[in-house]
Amino acid sequence: MNWKEQYYRALEESILQPREQNKPEREKWVVGRLLEVLHIPFENKELIVGDEPVDIAFRSARFQIKELQEGKYKRGDELINHKKLIDQAQSPEDLVKFYTPWRISWQEIVLKVEEEVKHYSMKYDELASLDFLFYFNYSNNEISGPFERVLTNGEGFRSVSLVTNRNCGVLYAAPSAPDFLRTISGRVFE
Repeated sequence: MNWKEQYYRALEESILQPREQNKPEREKWVVGRLLEVLHIPFENKELIVGDEPVDIAFRSARFQIKELQEGKYKRGDELINHKKLIDQAQSPEDLVKFYTPWRISWQEIVLKVEEEVKHYSMKYDELASLDFLFYFNYSNNEISGPFERVLTNGEGFRSVSLVTNRNCGVLYAAPSAPDFLRTISGRVFE
């Protein structure tokens, strides 16, 4: 197998692994990441795939998970675009890209969450029993503080939390939210 085939196979595994058939595993990872950062001990078997609208249930929490992606990103498009670059490359060095992150503030992310919460609040009948969890999945970014902004309204959802690659926080929790979310509502952790 030549270097192009090896590179493409590795890329294919990294991009196709998160496809739809692995959605429950991705969602479990997001919940697990939130719990780890919040220092809540758990076992993987406690993360249970739920029935719509619940994606993952954990103890008394009923998480509906939404991924925040930039633009109209589709996972398969990334593989197609990389395949073109691989085909055109003359050497592995041609595939090296410099990492140039762009800065986005925590406040901007929370505003995006707020927009999504308002949008989705019209889609579900069971809002008061759902814990909305967002995974911020923009590429090549650096999140800047301050990390103080939270939500004053959950638009009917029981709680709203946010996971990024570096930070996690409970942005809103109603009095009926699970204790482990309610007691740390308004706090952001790294």
